[in-house]
Amino acid sequence: MEEQQLNMMAQKAQMGDAEALWGIKAHFQPHIHRLSEISRNQISSQCDFEEDCFKRIDEAVKIFDIEKGRFRALVEAKLRERLNRWKKRNITKTRNFTSVPIISKDGECSIDVKDDRAIIEDNILVNEEIASLAGGDLRNLAILKSWTYTGNSDTATATLLAQSYGGNAESHRRYITRFKSQCQTTLLSAV
Repeated sequence: MEEQQLNMMAQKAQMGDAEALWGIKAHFQPHIHRLSEISRNQISSQCDFEEDCFKRIDEAVKIFDIEKGRFRALVEAKLRERLNRWKKRNITKTRNFTSVPIISKDGECSIDVKDDRAIIEDNILVNEEIASLAGGDLRNLAILKSWTYTGNSDTATATLLAQSYGGNAESHRRYITRFKSQCQTTLLSAV
């Protein structure tokens, strides 16, 4: 899309043209997905990041002034600023394996190395627990899998459920809240 055409669409969207706004969002969607994919290891939730970027496009439409510059430059600046903020605030923490020195009876030093197979076995046990809590319901399984990823809010999970299974995101959010309390009760009675 040419600069002039994009600027005109931004002005139409500023006047309340919903079709123009969606056209702008569709134009920048590949760029947002590319930013999200490139930075996936540096942000905690790609879904929330992308949603935040689309909100920045709405903000750019509201403040756009054709006499001050190009709309594309404004949006790209807003997206870069948002990406930098997400990287700063939501850096995904990676596991640091620390080695502990052990002194044997001979006075020699050796290093205790963490067994990676134990980590895999722990993950298998966690997945089995998730499957048993879900009780064979695909929606419950999707909710539990979403909880295993840090940074996914109940609202984001509800939005994904609404897109996947249909229905209203708000009703899915209420279901998630009920399911959460049911899981807590189940886990408390298991202890």
